Amino acid sequence: GGLFSALNQLVSQWVAQSQVTSFFVVVYTGLQSGSVVALSTSGYLADSSYGWPSSFYLYGGLSFIVSVLWFIFVYDSPSQHPFISDEEKTYIQKHVKKVSESNKNVRIPWRSMLTSMPVWAIIVGCFSDSWVFTMALGLPTYFEQVLDFKIENDGLLSALPYLGSCVVYLGIGFISDYIRKHHLSTTYTRKLIACFVYFPTAACLIAVNYTGCDNTSLSVALMVMSLCFLALNQGAVTVNQMDISPRYCSILVGITNTSASLAGCLSPWVIGYFTNGNPTREQYRKVFFCAASVATAGGLFCIIFMSGKVQPWNDMNEEKEGESPSGNTACGKSINVSDECDGYDETEHLVRS
Repeated sequence: GGLFSALNQLVSQWVAQSQVTSFFVVVYTGLQSGSVVALSTSGYLADSSYGWPSSFYLYGGLSFIVSVLWFIFVYDSPSQHPFISDEEKTYIQKHVKKVSESNKNVRIPWRSMLTSMPVWAIIVGCFSDSWVFTMALGLPTYFEQVLDFKIENDGLLSALPYLGSCVVYLGIGFISDYIRKHHLSTTYTRKLIACFVYFPTAACLIAVNYTGCDNTSLSVALMVMSLCFLALNQGAVTVNQMDISPRYCSILVGITNTSASLAGCLSPWVIGYFTNGNPTREQYRKVFFCAASVATAGGLFCIIFMSGKVQPWNDMNEEKEGESPSGNTACGKSINVSDECDGYDETEHLVRS
């Protein structure tokens, strides 16, 4: 759990603002590719002469090796890293927003953070994403109980959602950064991608409940499409913490991941409430409409309140320490690497007013 916060904070301090989405999704592609590799190899290991414990030894050993490499090569900022060249260090420091490396007398602006509507847009977006993702992963159970089709019997079909998500992850990162660089601001880019995340996913979940038992191919295609649409969120909500607060993005990741975990706990309970003892198409229809409603409401909330601008509370401590901003009081001189830092966020200002 703590790894996600650490990764976001590292990306925000090591990657140029114009490339942050592309780099972020490449890193997170490891989640999906790791799932594909682990699921495909664990069965072979269990059937081997070494038995099922071998998979635990293998993945545990790999985790230990990665931990050692992490402690050797990972540093908080380029200025602290002993192995990179001066040329690379200068380039990174030129294109990345400078965050004070001193942790002394740093007061986290909890009130400003928790009353910020862009923060709540991420919280709601992550909750909706996790709710629908958990629901989509439960579709194979629906196929078996209602359509009498076991997707688990086909290894390729079981891996398709993860393979599709990997492709979408990589594509949306580069597309998002291209749009931000040449066509739209970060705010409107995030909102545009969010439109293609929540609403098509809701449509797929509703449509899958109306496919017949004789059309399992369409049902599987809709399941894969729903998860691929959700994967687009890597270019919208999931990366948005680094947009609005490079300094506190690790804290925001902890908060938003908590909301996602809450949805992951509640969603299976709702499925069980409607279907336990009576797994009929009518009961599952309630489940799917519930998930579609959550996706639609979450998408609307994100589109209205999401922002791509660095929020004023991101630099409160720096201003108090004497690093007075020049020009606009919402964004200091240290944020000039961002094409979004041109004042207070309009949505935030209206809400607070």
